Amino acid sequence: MFFVNAILLFFRHIVESTKLEVQSRALGELHENLKSPLGKQDSDDLTFSTESELDETARKLLNAQEEIILVKERYEECNKEKSYLQGELNALKEQIQILQVQAKTVSVCSFIPLVVLAVAMMLAFYPTLAHLTATSDQT
Repeated sequence: MFFVNAILLFFRHIVESTKLEVQSRALGELHENLKSPLGKQDSDDLTFSTESELDETARKLLNAQEEIILVKERYEECNKEKSYLQGELNALKEQIQILQVQAKTVSVCSFIPLVVLAVAMMLAFYPTLAHLTATSDQT
């Protein structure tokens, strides 16, 4: 049960990591889009835009940068947790392998006494078996 929960948690983190990567790319594109109009404007074009528009654009740019930083931090946390869970998953796989070997060993070891019992029964009833199979030396 723990193994299944670990696997489910691992896959949830993979999905979350993927979502964070997509959000990071989208925020990066937004960041580039916000930077590019400022970089392309000439001094003649600045007369058409007011200072409030420039301030608003700068504020949006700062907000986008802050969001990118938060997403990157969350992404790093998810990667650390993912690597931890990957280690846990590997450890659980090793334990499962050990348990499988032990189960097979117990099965083989429990079969040995049955073979010994069958041989003992055959030896105990050898005269009767020899008579029934017509392999006895009696004339």
